[in-house]
Parts: sequence; C-alpha cells; structure tokens
Amino acid sequence: MGTATAAAAPLPARPAWAVELECVRAAASVLVMFYHSRLPGAQGFLFDCTTLIWMMMDSFFVLSGFLIGRGLLGTRGRPDYFSNFYARRALRIMPLYYLVLGSVMAVSVMIEGGSRYAEMTASWGSPWWFVTFLANIPLAYRGVWAPVSSLMPLWSLQVEVQFYLLVPIAFRYLEGRSLRRFLWGLAVLSPLFRAVAYWAAPGNDMIQYVLLPCRMEGFAFGMLVAEKLSRPALPGFSKRHLAQMAGLAWVAAICWGALNGLERTTPGNRTLGYLFSSIASALTVWRLSLGDTGRLYRWIAAPPVLFLARISYAIYVVHIPVFNVVSRVIRRLDPRYVDTPVSILCGVLSAILVAWLAETTIGLMLSRRRRRNQNRDDARPRTEPETAPSRTRAPAPGPA
Repeated sequence: MGTATAAAAPLPARPAWAVELECVRAAASVLVMFYHSRLPGAQGFLFDCTTLIWMMMDSFFVLSGFLIGRGLLGTRGRPDYFSNFYARRALRIMPLYYLVLGSVMAVSVMIEGGSRYAEMTASWGSPWWFVTFLANIPLAYRGVWAPVSSLMPLWSLQVEVQFYLLVPIAFRYLEGRSLRRFLWGLAVLSPLFRAVAYWAAPGNDMIQYVLLPCRMEGFAFGMLVAEKLSRPALPGFSKRHLAQMAGLAWVAAICWGALNGLERTTPGNRTLGYLFSSIASALTVWRLSLGDTGRLYRWIAAPPVLFLARISYAIYVVHIPVFNVVSRVIRRLDPRYVDTPVSILCGVLSAILVAWLAETTIGLMLSRRRRRNQNRDDARPRTEPETAPSRTRAPAPGPA
C-alpha cells in the first residue's frame, strides 16, 4: 500500500470519451429500450434471443468503470481529487435522476386516485429510498419491483452511486499491484456473493440483480482495463487478438445464457451469467479503447449513432416512463393500437425525443450556471500583494 502523492502515470493520448466507446453506450441503451418495448405474447427464435439483452447492463457497468477509472488515475495527485470527482458525478447523475423521480411521483399521486403511490408506500417502501439512492435494498429484500413501474430503471443508478462513494478512496491510497489486487478481489467476490445469496434465498432473484456486492465485477473489470492502459510501456495483447478474444467471450456468454434458459432468473445465469457478460464487455471496451477500428469506424462514427450515444443516459432513464405515458394516451384514443407495432414505434420515438429535450435542457442550465460562476470569479476584485515593509532606517532628526 502506498500513498498517491506523486503525479499519476500519464494516460494514453486516446480521450476517455472515445468515439468507439460512445458506440457501446448507444448500442446498450437502444437494446435495453428495445427489450422493454417487446410485444407481449410474441414467440419465435428471434424473440427468445432478445431475452438475453439483460447482459447489456454489464456493458453499462464495465464502460462506466473504465471511464471513471481513467479519470481517477489521472487526477489522484490533485488536492481537489475527492471534491472534483463527487461534484462531477453529482452533476452528471442527479439532475435527470431527480427530475424523473419527482415527475413520476407527482403523476402517481394524481392519477387513479393515487392508488399506485398508496400501494407502494403501504406494501413496498417509502419514496425516500429512491431519494437517498438506496431503493435497491428494499427491492432486493422484497424481491419484487415497486408498484410504480416507471421507477424501474433507477436501480442501476443507485448501484453506481453506491460504488462511487467507496472506490475513489481505493484509487487515492492504493497504487500498482495493491490497486490491482483490490479490483481483482471485487471481481472475484461478486460471483461468490451471488452463489451465497442463491443458497440462502433461491426464490429471490432480485438479490443477485440489484445489490451492489453482487454486481461489482463489471465496474472492477472496467477499472482494471483503465489501469492496464495507464501503463502503456507494459506488453499487452494485439488489437487483433483482443478482437478475437472479445468475440469468443461473447459467444461463450450467449451460449451460457441460452443453455441456462435465457432468462436472468435461472440459477446458472443468476450466479455466473453476469460474470461471463462482464468479461465479454470488458474485452470489448479494451479493444475499442485502442481505436483503429478500420472500416467499422465509418458505422460507429455515423451521426445517428453519435446522437444516440450523447443522449443514451437520458434514454435509459426516461424510456419506461415515456412508454407508460404513450400507452395510456393510445388506450384512450384507440385501444385497438395498444401493444402493437404502431404503439411501440410511437413509444420509441417519443422516448428519444424526451431524452434529447431532457439532455439539452439540463446541459443548457449547467452551462449557464458555469458561465455565471466564471463571470462572478472574473468580476471579483483581486487583492494586490502587500508591499514588503522597507528595511531602511529613517534618518535621525537634524537640528531645527
């Protein structure tokens, strides 16, 4: 163990928000949105394959761990290390989180006589669990989603916030081999926690899905990739080998998920399924973070992909509330179109539009706040340095 008083090792020239990694975020957000918009009762091989989209959550965790790990490695020598990190995380997560939470709670109180809100507070838990980013705890304890379904996506943000309250301490005071051992320990402990949870409560699959100790390996693998890339002098795998390894890892993850019943609720997927998808996601992020994707770059850097990547966080947070609103509107206009391709298309397009509006509005508000703070700092009078007192002795008074 050692203190990180020295300057951190220089990071590679690739920016943290590489275009290739934006593609991962966009693809994961769109797939999760597609998963939640599937037609009820649909059947067939392709529909069954979409059940495996639950693996995309590990892509979010790995990518988040990689990007945050890069940032922590590059700033851990700064005196404002903790304040800078927590301020940036709060500004990124909390505005949209609380906007959606407040809107959903207000609507749940006003519609249907407030029955959904009353049911949640009576049988599930207080909204303060969501306000404090701790709602995944009663969710795991009760084993069922909150009666207000629009709050469903918020659990992963709660897991992220809980993880980011702890991990900056390790990056501040651990270096080199000690830091790698810590991250590998988290990656190993998560499957063990899930196995113990399955043994203790085989009928409650929410424990493995939403509790932080059971989902740490995704963050840890992403941070291990970031730590490896912060030491570019060390030998590593070639880009071709990494691409092959990532492809094989995804084949293994998909085969494991299919052989264990496709659903995340089966014993095999509850215990080891998340591990396989986390490894595949980490290898994918590792390969894409190196750039030089050749002809694939033209598709990755296409304007629609970059647009979806820019609003991917908002898409993930707002898509279920928007789907619920669109479904209620269509049911009132013409019930025949409920749960049809028309309603799904309207829901998807509406979710993208609302996500863009939310990201744009919050971005403008934060930009104005930063400009006001900058103008206030510029207008603040600067104190002139004090002149050192003269050390020359005053002449002795002469005769009058």
